[in-house]
Amino acid sequence: MLREERMDWPDGAKLALSVVVNVEEGSEMTVARGDRGMEPVDELGVHIKSPIRNYANESNYLYGLKAGAPRVVKLLREHDIMASWTVAAMSLENHPEIAAAIRDLGHEAVSHGWRWVHQFKLDEAAERAFIDRAVQSIERTTGTRPYGWLSRYFHTDNTRRLLIEAGFEYHMDDYSGDVPFWDRETVPGRPIAIVPRLYPRQLARLRAALLRPALPRGRGGQSQDDVARPAPADHRAAGTDLGLRGVPEARPRTRRRVDRDAAADRAASGEGGPGMSLSLDIAGGVATLRIDRAAKRNAFTQAMWEALPGLVESAMADAGVRVLVLRAAEPGAFSAGADIVEFGAGARDPEWRAKNQAAIARAQLVLSHAAKPTVAFVEGDCVGGGCGLAMACDLRVATTAARFGITPAKLGLVYSLHDTKLLVDLVGPSQAKRILFTAQLIDAGEAHRIGLVDILADGPDALVATIAEASPHTAREAKAMVRRILNGQSSDDAETSALFAEAFTLPDFAEGVAAFLEKRKARF
Repeated sequence: MLREERMDWPDGAKLALSVVVNVEEGSEMTVARGDRGMEPVDELGVHIKSPIRNYANESNYLYGLKAGAPRVVKLLREHDIMASWTVAAMSLENHPEIAAAIRDLGHEAVSHGWRWVHQFKLDEAAERAFIDRAVQSIERTTGTRPYGWLSRYFHTDNTRRLLIEAGFEYHMDDYSGDVPFWDRETVPGRPIAIVPRLYPRQLARLRAALLRPALPRGRGGQSQDDVARPAPADHRAAGTDLGLRGVPEARPRTRRRVDRDAAADRAASGEGGPGMSLSLDIAGGVATLRIDRAAKRNAFTQAMWEALPGLVESAMADAGVRVLVLRAAEPGAFSAGADIVEFGAGARDPEWRAKNQAAIARAQLVLSHAAKPTVAFVEGDCVGGGCGLAMACDLRVATTAARFGITPAKLGLVYSLHDTKLLVDLVGPSQAKRILFTAQLIDAGEAHRIGLVDILADGPDALVATIAEASPHTAREAKAMVRRILNGQSSDDAETSALFAEAFTLPDFAEGVAAFLEKRKARF
């Protein structure tokens, strides 16, 4: 039976328009950056096969960055339009003013690969490294990792599976329709949204169909906007410059608090009253994310899992934040993990189960891939998904009253690969097996002995203050280096060598040397 594509958009809207700004300039092939030849895609229609610089080609690729980008940013800001930016990661590395504009507007950066190259020619290992490199680069330049992916031209047999494994939530390499849909087959139990793109010819036909009475015959026009994906929620920063003038300097921040959908938390838990929200406080360079559901031992509802990534990303995007602390709002349990009542009610529904697993996976992935240092402070029981959140942080500080446990063996469940890797990375395979086989709680002393806890203390303040005073550039790049090692990289490549060399040219190094010579504390 023929069935028309349709989507029930919020508020009865008939059409959802997503404005997409595509940024490939700055990542094209060029002899000037050491490539063997020039980019063959040339609007001037002249492709020089010899390994010599084509200055016309180079200046052509600069036009969008130099002349177009300031106008686009100005229009988006003036007309209050939210946009998604499909960006090649190298473009933002070479043009940080574009990354600053995306960050300043509060817009979404969608990965268009690490570089504008033919991804479809890569084998599985090379493509996995390509995806991971793009994620790390965009996270470094914008402060937030990407969750959408668009390849150059088309993708491989492995792409979608690799994107799911890397924590991506939607994939744009599709031209089959006008509305988003789910791919539930590539990795069973881990659906990914497919957001079709429209090429100019398709857009011309769509525009003609929608606006035929108003269009003169023969004029269809061309556009690079994508139709059929709702724009992200507006969380723009106010009071910023209109032009592209480089990365804004960090400004002193006043203390502020962000509550994430406490009403949704109450609805999800079936309860009323206060004390069931996640909250984010920012003061003195430290962001504190509090779990505030003490009556249920800080067990996480679906709404809380879904809310946590946005709070982490808010902290990472704040230029004044040096470190994030995750803790309970009140002394006692850190978190008992997933809300077992809610989980028991929904566990037999495959769709709810997939949605729940995706929300948990994203929450832990966002935390583990946060660009800035993260510290978990544990005062009581830290169990199941709560332990997963603590392990996703860079460091764990615990009081002697803390206890830790990972308990799927009590429910006949299987711990996810991502969570298991976090555990193995911290305590090694033998201790990880013991913890998973027995499902027993271990006390703070033993957790400290086997490496699950880094510091035993009454609070995290001393550690946090030390991190906040040190170089934020060093912390950010050290995190990225450790992640590379944990992912299997054992020797320097061109990017890590460049990062090492670049540090000697940056303000943090100049300040560190000056402070050493002047015998004072560095002010990064």
